[in-house]
Amino acid sequence: MSWFKIFSAVVVGNIVSWAIIGVMGFFLSFLIMEATMEELLGGRPTFNAHSNPVQKPSTNPHVSPRDYLAEQARQEQQRLEQSRRQQAHDRTDPTVIRTNRQMCEFWTEEFKKDGAEQSRKYRDAACSRYRASLN
Repeated sequence: MSWFKIFSAVVVGNIVSWAIIGVMGFFLSFLIMEATMEELLGGRPTFNAHSNPVQKPSTNPHVSPRDYLAEQARQEQQRLEQSRRQQAHDRTDPTVIRTNRQMCEFWTEEFKKDGAEQSRKYRDAACSRYRASLN
C-alpha cells in the first residue's frame, strides 16, 4: 500500500468514528433531556424514601407560577415541621432516654478504667446526647 492509501484510510476511519460518536451523543442528550423534563413535570416517581409522592402542577390556567411555587414551599415547610415533631418525639421516647443514659454511664466507666482520650470523647458525646434527650 502506498502512503496516500494508508493516510486516506486513517482519515476516513477517524471521520466515521466521529460520526458514530456524534450520533450516540445526540441520542443520549435527548434521553437525558427527556428524563429531566419528566422529572420536572411530574413524570416518573423518584425512589427517595423520604419524599412525598410526585405532584403534578395544577391545571388551572389562572394559577400563576408564583402561587404554585408558594404552595410548594408551604408543603415543604409542613413536611419539615412534621419531621421536626417526629424527631422531638423520638428524643423524648423513654427507650431513647434510657439507651442514652446507659451509653453515658458505660463510657464514663470506660474512661475511669483506661483514661484514654478516645474514651473521653465517646463519654462526652454520649452524655451530651443523654442531656439533649432530657430536654
